[in-house]
Amino acid sequence: MTAPLTPAQRSEAEFDLAAARAEIGDRLRNQMSFAEKAMAALMVANGGALVGLFTFIGNVVGKSDAKLQFDTTLLWAAFACFALGVALVLTTHLFAFLSQVNFYNQAAHEMWRHQRTLANGAIDEERDDERRSFVLGTRMMIVGIVTLLLSLFCFMTGSGLSLAGVLPA
Repeated sequence: MTAPLTPAQRSEAEFDLAAARAEIGDRLRNQMSFAEKAMAALMVANGGALVGLFTFIGNVVGKSDAKLQFDTTLLWAAFACFALGVALVLTTHLFAFLSQVNFYNQAAHEMWRHQRTLANGAIDEERDDERRSFVLGTRMMIVGIVTLLLSLFCFMTGSGLSLAGVLPA
């Protein structure tokens, strides 16, 4: 903290404090909404693919006149890809939560800094906690995005393996 606040600086600090408080709630709601939609879509895709593949095989095998030959190695690999895709989406949920905890903490530290500025009557320039929370949140978000993309890759790979496993030789 350095110089006392001028009336204009005090007014700006009050505005910044109100904006930081609003950002805490808005950031959490918006980012979680986007993350939930992406994760739900991949969970349905991978989980639905598992159920669909089981159903298809059950229907074909259940018919006595079925002449299809399955490549069980490819089908097991497809099942593994879809199951891994589901596990990766669940892992993405964890990292989405952890990123939001850190982004929430960043916004809270910013809000507290503005409160200290107003309470002390001088600009508080201490931002280490804000930066630390931002860096951790960004890292968690990147890991979450990577696991989500890996889940998408698992879905695409599992789909290709499933098709290859049921096509005639």
